[in-house]
This record gives sequence, structure tokens and C-alpha cells, in this order.
Amino acid sequence: MLRHLLPLLLVCGVVQLAAPALSAQSESGKVQVNLDPLLTFPGLWDKTQETVGTAFVDAGVKQSPEFYWIGRTKGAKDVAVFDAKPYADSGAHLSLFAGKVPVDYAGVYFTGGKVNQLIVQVTQETPDFEKLLASVQSALDTLFAATPTAQAQLRGFEGEKGMRTMVWRNANAMGVLSVSKNKKLMRISFAPASADPILVAGYPVQKLMTEDPKFFLNLDSLLALPALWSLTPERVEKLFATPGGDESPYYQWLTSDKTGVRFSRHPFSNVEVDLSLFDGAVPVEEAVVEFTKGKASRVSVSLYNRGDSGSVQAEEFKRRYQTAGVSMGKILGVRPTERRPSAQSAVKIGGWAWNAPSALAALEYNAGALEGGQPEFLRLRLAAPGEREAFASETGQSMRRTALGKAELPRFVKREKNGDVFIGEVPMVDQGAKGYCVVASCQRLFSYLRIPCDQHEIAQIAGSDAGSGTNSMDMEDALRKIDSRFKVNFKALGYRLSRGGYGVPYGNRMTEVPFAKFEKQIEDYTSKGIPMLWALELGRYPEEPANAAQAGGGHMRLIIGYNQAKQQVIFTDSWGAGHELKRMSLSDAFNATLAMYVIEPKEH
Repeated sequence: MLRHLLPLLLVCGVVQLAAPALSAQSESGKVQVNLDPLLTFPGLWDKTQETVGTAFVDAGVKQSPEFYWIGRTKGAKDVAVFDAKPYADSGAHLSLFAGKVPVDYAGVYFTGGKVNQLIVQVTQETPDFEKLLASVQSALDTLFAATPTAQAQLRGFEGEKGMRTMVWRNANAMGVLSVSKNKKLMRISFAPASADPILVAGYPVQKLMTEDPKFFLNLDSLLALPALWSLTPERVEKLFATPGGDESPYYQWLTSDKTGVRFSRHPFSNVEVDLSLFDGAVPVEEAVVEFTKGKASRVSVSLYNRGDSGSVQAEEFKRRYQTAGVSMGKILGVRPTERRPSAQSAVKIGGWAWNAPSALAALEYNAGALEGGQPEFLRLRLAAPGEREAFASETGQSMRRTALGKAELPRFVKREKNGDVFIGEVPMVDQGAKGYCVVASCQRLFSYLRIPCDQHEIAQIAGSDAGSGTNSMDMEDALRKIDSRFKVNFKALGYRLSRGGYGVPYGNRMTEVPFAKFEKQIEDYTSKGIPMLWALELGRYPEEPANAAQAGGGHMRLIIGYNQAKQQVIFTDSWGAGHELKRMSLSDAFNATLAMYVIEPKEH
């Protein structure tokens, strides 16, 4: 069995052995292969699957197991592999730089029939690692006739965390050296000069892929200013693509049109990503990047929230706060202004705000958390300089109220030829694995109405628990408080009665009403551009598409429209991309309903 079969399968799928000729000579029964003929730049980038082996032609050796092809499909030649020990009972002496650097294996990667990358894994078992490292660096200095630059590693497997990366570049090629002195690992990657060094360095180190299945993501590189504001959805997909095209653990799109992306510590129930900022000093629970006209425009980073993080010691909360504040001051290069709790805030918030040429920024926490109170959240918000007005509203630096009047909402209603009538611009939030369906639904509604209050603030008001969710009566009380704070009207439209019917409140009593009243409520509000908070019991009735995120139990979602001809209710769940527009028959929705609410702006 090939020694590297498992990691290679993870990269490319199917192994296909081949038998090209190699340049080699025999010594002590082992084949000698010097890989230096590959280091001909820019000539290497023109080599094809047919010509890459010609540099190693030798009359004495016609074929060798030390050289083989791997591919994503049977017979494909996506990577040419040189392996020092393909079998337990055979091996070769692979080397680089005139035989001075021993090599475990090397892969020549092809795209569109041409070489696009060469990755060389330096032998780990060496008596003097520091001496070998110095030799490699000296050889790269000479090869590129350039001074290297240091680069932080963006992401990878947990075993790769802390690797040091150096980049050499000239007009013909780029060389990237990734080093872990603790693990005595060195990998050299070569790519065309126009390649992105972050992508070149980001290819997984095969020896560390199975050492620790957990991932890490360093957000410092991603959120670097002012380059952040040039980030595009396409760039996100390139930066975090996984070998073989599998679903990336690093990010999840919030919407199908890719106007928002979420980076989470727990993207899936069986996957963990070690997110961090400020050179790993501050852990991150999640980060959301919003795009406007195809470019990043706003970012929200949760440095702590009780729902995801659990309880935290006061000293640790203070350390994160101080580290983030000092770091942002150095990055932005301007003095911050203090933000004091405002009576206009649904939650009293303290913190600091920066107004710099490269970005607008705010570091926010629940007031009292630094004075002995319960820490609830610590977050960092960033916005492009052109987002000043929206950012001031979101961060409480201007009057916190709805920016939309009731008369403005009908313009968001779409009427399709198939009979669908629905509200088309309700922002998406991914509640993650938490029992935050109520607060996530409220945040989406508030964002739609331009109310600056996120799910962690709402969770604090309502006393939400990440595991068990939010008590409905507590949430009603919280929404009534927000009613007065934000100049909106909160209204309970109806409840499931104990005897099974649907009742609407009239004064201090409940009156049972027929199905037609339920249907009319949906049509009246959604046709005016007012989404409805819908509490229901899942798992009893079919949905389109079928619900795989939560099998049963109580849940809250937003009703955003209807189709009268098809007798359907149109709704949306707070679970990210793919949950923007869903359907259920009106009769099933009526029977599943536990309660219905609306929050609508008062007239300006």
C-alpha cells in the first residue's frame, strides 16, 4: 500500500499508477532522483502531462514506482508525484538544490493541461533541522535573487497552526516556504509569479492532515485594512476552497445570492474551527461579512457571546476587551471616542468607536460587564468609509430608531406571475446550532426595519438560553420594551387556544376565529411589506423544501408572503442560504401555528 495513499485520496480522489521514465542512478540499491530540473522558471509553467517527465529521462531507468500519477477520476493525470518511499520495502533518494536538501515527496499540480504549482515536502528525519532550514533559505535566496517577506498563515488544520511562512518572488515565479520548528517540518511551494501567496501557502500539509482533524482560521489576514473593502464573494470561495471541491468548513453563505458570508467556530455539529483575531490572542465565535455591489462593506465579529461561548470569567472578558481595543488602535492609527450607554438603546452598550481613513470601527460590550456584571457579549464592528450613515445608526452613534416609515414598506413587496406575493428584502441571519430561533427571527425583522439590535442583544433582553431557546412570554415582554425604545408598534395577532382553535385578543379576552381570519391576517400584513413572527410546532406537516434542520418541536420563523391561488404561505427560516423562501399549505400552517406577532414602524 502506498504510504501517502490516504492523504492523497483526501486531495484528489483516485490514485492511478503510471510508469514514465526517470533520471536516476543506482546507489546502495536505491534510485537517486534530483528534482532540480523542475526548477526551471518560467519554463516549468509550460510543461504538460506529456512533457513533465522528459527532464528525468535516463537510458538506464525505464520506469519506477517512485513516480506515479493521481487524479480526481480514474485515469486522470492531475498530479505527478515523486515519492521517496512508495512502498514499505522500496524507496529512493529524492533531493533538491544539488542534493543538499533531502525530500520526502513532491507533487507537480496541473490545471488546464499546464503546471500551476510544485509542492515539495522536505524530509522530516534530519539530525540538524536548523542547519537544513538555513540551507533551504539560502538556496531560495539564490534561486529568486530576492529578499523574502513574512506572511501569516490564514487557515489550515490545527496541526499546521503556528507554521511560519516566508515568500520569495521574482518576475518568473514565486516560492513559499512553510516551516514548523516544533514539528521539524518544511514545505516548499512554487507557483507562477502572478499567483496569490495566501492560496499557495494554504494548501494542506499532508503529514498534518490526520494529526488533528480540527481546523483553524486566522481572521487577521482576511480582515486586513483597507484591503478588506476589496474582498469579493469570488475571492472568499478561492481563499477557502478545499482540495477535491468538498464543502468548505471555513465559511457558509448566508444567502443564495452571496450578499453575506458567515465564519463560525461550529459550522457543523461534528466540525470545529479555531477562529481567532489579533495574532491568535482573542478567540472569535463568529464573523459575518456583508457585501454591497459585490464588495465587502460591513463586518461584525463576535469576540464573546454567552449563547455560544458559555460563561466567562471577568478577568478573561476584560483581557479580550483590552486586547481588542489596543490592537484596533494600532491598526487604525487614530484615537477612539468613548461610547456611553444611551437611553435609546434596547440594551445599554458601552465601548469605543474609531473614525479612520481605512475604516469605521466600534468595539461594543453590554454595559456593566466590566464593573462586575454578567458578561453577555463583546463584538467588533467594521464598516467601509462610505458606510458612515448606516454605521452610525447601527452602532448607536446616532438616534436609534427605524429608518423606514410604514408607508415605505410596500415597495419591498414582489408580485410574481405564478401568484406569489412576498417581501423580497428580508436580511438573512444564521442562528447556528443555538436555540436562538426567536431572537434570530427578531434580528432579521429589526434589520429589515433598520432597527440596530442584533440577536445577542435581544437574547440578553429576553433571557434566552442557547440550549433551550427563549421563553415565549419573556420574549413578548422584551418585544413590548423594544416597542417604546424604537418607536415601533408590537402586536400579538393570535394564539393557539387550549381547546385547539385559533384565537385573537380582544381587550382582556381571547376570541376564537375561523381559518379565513388567519388567512386574511397574512395577506393584509405581508402585502403591505410587514413580515410576521410565526411561532409554530415543527414536524407535523410537510414543507417545501423539506425541513432537515430541525425535526420537530417549537420554532419561530418569519412569514413573508402567500400564494392565494395555490393556498400557500411563504416563509423564511433563520438557517442561512437555502432557507430564504419556503412554502407550506395555508391549512397546514393554520393547524401548526402556536402564535403570530407583528412589529411595524410608527408613521414618521
